[in-house]
Amino acid sequence: MINFLNKPFLFLLTSSFFTSSLVWALPVQLLPNKEGGRAPSYDFSIESQTNGFWEGTSSVVIEQYFPKIPLRLTSPTLRALRDEVLKEKFEPLLTNSSYQEKVFDLFAESGDLISAENFLINSTLPHKDNSFLNLFYWAGKSEKACEKVANLMRMSPSLDIRAQNVYCLYFNGEKERAKIAFELLNEFDTAVPPLLNALFDSSFTPTFEDAMGSSPFLLTLWCSIQKEIPEKNLKALSPAALMLIANAEKMPQQTRLLAAQLALEYGLTTRPDVQFPKQREPQNSALVQELLEGRGEYGGGDLELLESVAKNKRKGEVLLLALAILGETPLKDIPSARLTSILKALIKVGYDQQAKALAAEYLVAKDL
Repeated sequence: MINFLNKPFLFLLTSSFFTSSLVWALPVQLLPNKEGGRAPSYDFSIESQTNGFWEGTSSVVIEQYFPKIPLRLTSPTLRALRDEVLKEKFEPLLTNSSYQEKVFDLFAESGDLISAENFLINSTLPHKDNSFLNLFYWAGKSEKACEKVANLMRMSPSLDIRAQNVYCLYFNGEKERAKIAFELLNEFDTAVPPLLNALFDSSFTPTFEDAMGSSPFLLTLWCSIQKEIPEKNLKALSPAALMLIANAEKMPQQTRLLAAQLALEYGLTTRPDVQFPKQREPQNSALVQELLEGRGEYGGGDLELLESVAKNKRKGEVLLLALAILGETPLKDIPSARLTSILKALIKVGYDQQAKALAAEYLVAKDL
């Protein structure tokens, strides 16, 4: 177990979680499929951006590497590079639902709910009502979500909406009506989320599954039954999921504290006055330059492609490939030759300061 109770900055963080108003800052389907999640489906055509950040990049590259952009990043530099990639939209695919959905997902699950909302408003994605519902749940705004559910129940509600209606009736104190709605739903549809049982049967002991963390509704439902989440499961959750848990007043305090700590490591706080621990500089700055100029790992696969696009000054593609190649591997575990290849590519397309910052973070992570 992480020894989070001994970190002095955590008291300030958690106190802000308990006292501050909830923040805005992807949804995935509300009820996971039997395999535990939604299988992505991409139908990109082969098009290329002709100018700007993505100049020279084809839709095939976006199709292959965009889904590999990591969510859980402890490196502030890599988070900034990811923000840059998401900010610069790939124009040939701005009307493509698969691309739009992935951009929206990345915004929301990384915890940037404001950008997710703005993107959703301007997108042509279908089923926007469900997407806005997800944003309300991610932000911990069950009352807002339930207002929308009540409106959708007057139409032709799907199973997802009817299941959420059971929770909303319970949330609003109408427990008898909630139980009746649950029994009717359970009688006529076998796909009702089993977790709803926990609202009415205290002897029911659900097991937390990682797939629940990708559904803001199911995660909200879990928080409402006041059960702990094991540390190993918390570590597998997205930053947005961690924020939801840290802000859930009914969750056990130990789970909230650990979720808050992990959220902070991924760069999320609920108030601007919460300060991050000061980044330690490497003792020998010459090591940074040595890493920047070191021997790379070019010679095959993605790294060879990275070298090629860097030579052709394809800025957006370099950032996309760098993020996909590094993924969520802890900085200290990345081979130095591989990192050097990425640093050199960043410098070639004008990201000198970011390359130096990433090199410094790497050396600190290696305790050099």
